[in-house]
Amino acid sequence: MTSVVAPVRRAWTITQVTSYLYSTSFAAPHLFGNDRRAFETRLTEALAPLTDDGHLTEDNAFTVLTARRPSPSEDWSWT
Repeated sequence: MTSVVAPVRRAWTITQVTSYLYSTSFAAPHLFGNDRRAFETRLTEALAPLTDDGHLTEDNAFTVLTARRPSPSEDWSWT
């Protein structure tokens, strides 16, 4: 088995964060009903101080694990 870690840095605008949230089942637009505009306003107010030149930076990492079964000709005995 092998493991590879791939670091990722993404820049998001507040509009992109809002759109991402709306694409999820827990923050779908219809769940806010008449409060949708208020939610967007409060979200913008909360995130705006955290932006750098209008962008939020996300640092993340993807870990990829790969494995394979041994071929019949390989000896994988544990003795």
